[in-house]
Parts: sequence; C-alpha cells; structure tokens
Amino acid sequence: MRQLVRLGVAIFCVLISPLISSATVIGVCETDLPGLCTKSVDINPAGTQFTIVLTNTSAPANGGFITADAFSLPGTLGATLATTDTSFTLVSGAVKVAPINIDREFLLTIDPSPDPNNSFEGGGSPNSGIGAGLTLTFVFDITGGTLTDSLANELSILTSQVIRFRGFEDGRSDKDTITSTATPVPEAASFILFATGLVALCYILSRLNVGTRASRDAQPQMDA
Repeated sequence: MRQLVRLGVAIFCVLISPLISSATVIGVCETDLPGLCTKSVDINPAGTQFTIVLTNTSAPANGGFITADAFSLPGTLGATLATTDTSFTLVSGAVKVAPINIDREFLLTIDPSPDPNNSFEGGGSPNSGIGAGLTLTFVFDITGGTLTDSLANELSILTSQVIRFRGFEDGRSDKDTITSTATPVPEAASFILFATGLVALCYILSRLNVGTRASRDAQPQMDA
C-alpha cells in the first residue's frame, strides 16, 4: 500500500510540473534585413510583473540600434517600467506603428520627449538604443490587476511586438514584427519538479518489480 501511495505522488509530480512554472516564450524578428533580433517574454507566477529580454542580432558590420519597441497587454491592464538602468522610457496610449494600421498600447523608446504618436518613428540619437550584439532586459510592474502566468498571455505580448531599428551604416532603418513561431522554454522550477518525480517514479517502479519477482520466486513450485 505504501509503495502505491508513493507511486501516486511521483506520477502527480510528473503531471503537475508544467503547471507549477510556466515557460518563457522566445521569438525572433522577421528575417528581412537589415534589422534582426530575438525577444523573450515571461510573466512572474504572481502575475504582478512581466519581463521582456530584447537582443539585437543584426550584423555588427551594418551597425544599427533598436530604438523603440511597441507592444500590447491582454485585457485592459496597465504597466510601469520597473527597470531604471536604461535609456528607454515607457509611454502608453494609442501608439502609432505605421505602416501597421493597428495601434499598440505601450511603447519603449529612447526619445527624450516621448510621444505615442511620433516616438516609434524617431526621436533621440540612435546610439542610445540597443546596439548589434547587445541585450537589454526590461522588467514591468502590472497595474490595474494581475495577469495570469500562462503561455497564452506570454505569447499574446510577444506576438504584439513591433521593433524599430535606426542608425545603420548605410543610413537605412527597419521595422520588424515577431513572425517566427515562439519557442516555450520551461523554467527551472518545472525542470526540478519533473526530474524529481521522474526519478521517484523509476525507483518505485523498479522496487515494485523486484517485490513482484521475489514474491513469485517464493511461491512453491508445482511438480511437473
């Protein structure tokens, strides 16, 4: 009976592990040149914060800086930028991201005079943005409620992104959306719980098998 209880607990750990800690979702910018990037979104378990990690993967020889990032949140929640060691400012409103005709709700911009109507296009020296090969992490506090820590919500934020590049060596600029299929990456808590449950499950099954074999060997053999 005790072995069966342990078996049930191990199976429960394996099944519940994906629910304990949702994955971080990762996507990449559309592959048209010159601007390239990778981006991840993660909501904390309490639903009070989310994190965006943005990497400029453009070719260093071409130069170029990420100078703006527009996105939306599910529902009617608000956000404030908790990260302070950055040249970016968060503004909210009907953010214009032409030529896309659907506004976004939030804008990270290096513009020293941020404006939802104009700052996505320009404003401020491009050199204040994220240079080729560099990564910047943004942490946001969620206001007006909480946001469920789920893959669906993280994907919603990720796929709403519109990235602005300026300052390439040849004078070009670029605008990119996240077009590739996002990859969910399980967090450490899920891995630990899953591994613990799997090890326990294998151990218990092996013990049950040994017990069954010993019981069978102990039975008196019938004469042929």
